[in-house]
Amino acid sequence: MDIYGFSAPHIPVDLLAAIATSEPRLWIYGMDAVHGAFRLTHLCAVVAFLGPVIVLNLAQLGLIAPSSVQPVRAALTRMVKVAFGIAIVSGLGLFVYDPIGAGLHTMFLPKLVLIVVGYLAAQWPPAALRQGPRPPIRRVFASLSLLTWLSVMAASTWNHIEHPVNPGESSSLDEGRESSR
Repeated sequence: MDIYGFSAPHIPVDLLAAIATSEPRLWIYGMDAVHGAFRLTHLCAVVAFLGPVIVLNLAQLGLIAPSSVQPVRAALTRMVKVAFGIAIVSGLGLFVYDPIGAGLHTMFLPKLVLIVVGYLAAQWPPAALRQGPRPPIRRVFASLSLLTWLSVMAASTWNHIEHPVNPGESSSLDEGRESSR
């Protein structure tokens, strides 16, 4: 099913339909207050996650003095971990609320892949390798981290502004293209 006019891979429609007709989804669907609470929680968690990630990455890149971040590094790292967990749980809640609407978006699956990549990259290097002088590769990982998380936000924005193709409009667009040839 290609309702957005792109032939990008997406979650199989049968799986989305199964989730859409599941008991948890049917139980919460239509509860506007629950949906609103999930959206607000997700937004706050993403902000609480992304802000410290940007500060920590900029410090690793040397664009913020590492000595100015050092006193709050442990607190920021805890905040990132807690906010990430809340963002994942609230994101799952939003997905269950509208699995078909979310799952068929062109950038939904790429966004999920980027989240996994960003999470796995944040686990490197292992704690044993973090001792001692910082290798230059840390700057590369900081740059990739910024790029990954900003790409997640770009994919989310794309998903939010994307609208299904109106079959009536697309056929009239096709006719216009053919007549201009």
